[in-house]
Amino acid sequence: MTCDLAKFEWALIDVFDGSRVRVLSREELLALGERKIQKQKLKSIQTLRVIKSLWPLDEIFLNPTDVQNIRSNKHHYFLIWRQGLKVLYRKSDSLEFQFLNLLSQGTSIEKLCHQIKTRQPMTKSAQQVFEYLNKWLAEEILWI
Repeated sequence: MTCDLAKFEWALIDVFDGSRVRVLSREELLALGERKIQKQKLKSIQTLRVIKSLWPLDEIFLNPTDVQNIRSNKHHYFLIWRQGLKVLYRKSDSLEFQFLNLLSQGTSIEKLCHQIKTRQPMTKSAQQVFEYLNKWLAEEILWI
């Protein structure tokens, strides 16, 4: 747990110090048109960190004196990023964690949809990808 908490805390510092990039806006993405949007290679910003842990690091970070009462038997996923001069973090889920790892290398919306189509119908997978996409655009963590 100590190692994971150190990773979490270091990420909070590291993203603040990262270089500022121009983020992708919803308007810019929509201006590409439907066909281009599907194939356009997107990337997550360089100041985004995704962390996987067996511990609820956000709870421990906010209340480090209560560590002995915290128990977990599942993975917890966290996003940490900078938006302007603010460092933000939130919980995530395993699918979003997978997607953001792909986006760190650069990938298309089409490939994200194919990534989950084996688990659910294509229309539902596309809907889920676009829900994440809307969230990421609002959080300013995407760029081209």
